[in-house]
Amino acid sequence: MLQLISGKLHTCGMSFALPDRFHIDPDPESPYEHGLCCYSPDKKIFFRIYADCLCQDIRAEMETLFEPGSGMYQTSDITPLVLNGLAGFEVIFQSSEHDYYEAHLQLPGGPAAVFVSCCEQGIFTDIKQHPDVQAVLRSISAD
Repeated sequence: MLQLISGKLHTCGMSFALPDRFHIDPDPESPYEHGLCCYSPDKKIFFRIYADCLCQDIRAEMETLFEPGSGMYQTSDITPLVLNGLAGFEVIFQSSEHDYYEAHLQLPGGPAAVFVSCCEQGIFTDIKQHPDVQAVLRSISAD
């Protein structure tokens, strides 16, 4: 469950904000109890932001994305990341039709903050650097 406090959404020890005019997906394919799915204002980038309360090892969890047969292919290494005081890992990858940027951040007390952005393959040179992606990343913090 999410709680709105002073313009930020809070859940399981994390908070984040959505920039103006973002579209919240009211019926996502993968609903999250502790997060949400949304689209950028131009609907070119899809986002998932959630707290993974079952994650034991954020790097190992990220590595499972690329198991044989997953259809996901890394275009960058899994690299360490520190974002707003939270340590974690990030990776850029693709499927046959989409480009992705994903970050897993360790929250105090155990859960992981997971951020995924996705767009049609080839629309952007670097999805991570897109202003909407950067705006959401800058807003993620521990409570």
